[in-house]
Amino acid sequence: MPAARVTIGIPCYNCAQYLPALLRSIECQSFASWEAIAVDDASTDGTAEILRSLRHPRIRVVFSKENLGLGARLNEINELSQTEFIARTDADDLMHPERLARQIACFDEDPSLEVCATGTYTIDNCNRLLGIRRVPPLARTPDEVLQRNGPSHPTVTARRGWFLKFPYRPHPKRGEDLDLWVRAVSDSRMQQLDAPLHFIREDPAFDLAKYRRSMRDHRILFRRHRNSAGHALSHWSLLLQSYGKETVYATLTAAGLAGKLAARRNVPLGKLAAREVDAILARILDPIHEKADEEVEVSMIPEVLTQEA
Repeated sequence: MPAARVTIGIPCYNCAQYLPALLRSIECQSFASWEAIAVDDASTDGTAEILRSLRHPRIRVVFSKENLGLGARLNEINELSQTEFIARTDADDLMHPERLARQIACFDEDPSLEVCATGTYTIDNCNRLLGIRRVPPLARTPDEVLQRNGPSHPTVTARRGWFLKFPYRPHPKRGEDLDLWVRAVSDSRMQQLDAPLHFIREDPAFDLAKYRRSMRDHRILFRRHRNSAGHALSHWSLLLQSYGKETVYATLTAAGLAGKLAARRNVPLGKLAAREVDAILARILDPIHEKADEEVEVSMIPEVLTQEA
């Protein structure tokens, strides 16, 4: 078998409920030149047992007895990889069957391209389609990153050399992507495909404690990168916005409405489009489905729109 062109990096922590579905979505990729590295970050829920049971020649598994967090495990994957490209995914996500094919095609068409991200579908914990996540304009400066973050992190495929040039900082644990984009955006050639080529999970039961941890870590990064803000007031504005959002979600959580506000980030699909996406999900989630089966058309995705920086 020819050497793989892309490594799919799978950082794993307590994802036993969803990991088998992700692995099936990797098997469904139309782009065949891949390998995967799964790193278990000292899980306690059975994730390690699932990984130990794998007997796949293209999936390498690494175990650890110490929980180091996402950023540290991503750096480990990037160091272990030997391929030209590395594709990000979270262990509870699903990859659209055409994701790698579309992204690698972008790199082949533009040798100067370093990073390619995509839009996302959202699904709930039972793999039911919720909609398409709204995609903000691609940030082009550190200040714009601080205002609205960078590309959707789990959808990113990038050249390995780019990942090694911009290693993740392990702390704070819930801000590795924001910190990465602030440091990298001004010195990177990026492209964002608005077409949804990845499935991320959204729990309708809003987790306020998790949201508060994210806001806390983002405030640490706002202070760390205060000199990257557009002007002196931007830093304080970001901090105030963060505290304000946290207060709003805390109030809505108490009223049982936080989940409805979070759901507004998604755009509902029409009936025909939803049926097409449901067919793709069924193909991914059916463990006995053969790749050669022509009954389901997996390339039915919206026309690609691109943004470049």
